[in-house]
Order: sequence, then C-alpha cells, then structure tokens
Amino acid sequence: MLELDGLGRWSVHAVIYEAHLEQSRTRLAAASSVLSLVLLYNANLTFLLHAAVLGGGRLGDVHRDSAERAVLR
Repeated sequence: MLELDGLGRWSVHAVIYEAHLEQSRTRLAAASSVLSLVLLYNANLTFLLHAAVLGGGRLGDVHRDSAERAVLR
C-alpha cells in the first residue's frame, strides 16, 4: 500500500488506499450483525495499520504524515 517517489520518499499509494476503503465499505455493508461489523472494522483497521504504517518503521516525515492522514480518514 506504499509507494516510493523519485525523491526517495515513501507515502501511502492513493489508488490502492482508495481500493482498500471501497472493499472495506462493501464488506461492512454486508455485515449480518453488530458483532460482525465490529470484527470486520477491527480487521480492516489492523490491515491498514500494517500495510500503511509498517509497524512503526521509520520511513521519513512524508510517510508519517501520509500514513497519519490515511489512518485518520
């Protein structure tokens, strides 16, 4: 879910991020119960944190700002 630009800066890849959000919305809309909804939401957020933040890896200020915006959104 990350991309490296020509200047060596890492950031969240916008197209892949949007695809993840759309897939998450589709799955959440299909949840059959509140518990299912909570479990799916938590699973999608966990995936996003691992894919965009990389467990706290230090990839620079641009990456940190980009990942923070993605998670907050």
